[in-house]
Amino acid sequence: MIRLTAQIPKRCAVAVSGGADSLCLLDFVARSGREVVALHYDHGTGSTPAALPYIQSVCDRYGVELRASEPLVAPRPRCYSPESWWREQRYRWLQQQSDHVLTAHNLNDQAETWLMGSIQGQPKLIQPVVQWESMTVSRPLLATSRSDVETYCIQNGISWWDDPANTDHDYLRVRVRETILPAALTINPGLLNTLRKKTLDLARSRRYTSETLAAVVESVDTRDLKSLALERASSSLASGTKF
Repeated sequence: MIRLTAQIPKRCAVAVSGGADSLCLLDFVARSGREVVALHYDHGTGSTPAALPYIQSVCDRYGVELRASEPLVAPRPRCYSPESWWREQRYRWLQQQSDHVLTAHNLNDQAETWLMGSIQGQPKLIQPVVQWESMTVSRPLLATSRSDVETYCIQNGISWWDDPANTDHDYLRVRVRETILPAALTINPGLLNTLRKKTLDLARSRRYTSETLAAVVESVDTRDLKSLALERASSSLASGTKF
């Protein structure tokens, strides 16, 4: 079952790697009739030439425009891990393409991120919606498990491409995914359900805050604000205050 953790705007872009998660999200958004483009970032690892033709064929099926970046060639500063450097460069490119991008992080990604942070002494959860400079990044699948994503793909006849990097144990996330998370689920089989509840709470809290702020702004009469400003200005002048 797909559980949405963020609203999907009428116009948006979907970051597509070719994996099950991103193709599930692209299919879900395309079927909804929204105006969408697909964005593929080439991290310079050599995987894009294998993935891009298939991604293009999927986009052609939906009638969706595909935009792909040039391969990343900028050298990685020593202060960055490969993953953090790719993320930084990917987000910079995505920001140039759209002001609202959907990424297909799922519940298992949430668990991996939480475990990675715990190992490093800084446990944290992925936020359903974040602002990255001028770009809004929404993660609608954050409460949907990887198995549910793959079930959706199978039921809808969607094949996907597996990036070889996803099984490379040089990367911490892969080691967490293939060794630590299965062990954690053996000890606590309810871990994913607990993280799903926390993620949905985050989504509800953010939605409530946004709706409350919007209601407050809508209820404010701009004439009252102007009157208040004039009143304060007059008061300041009368008292000799500089402003």
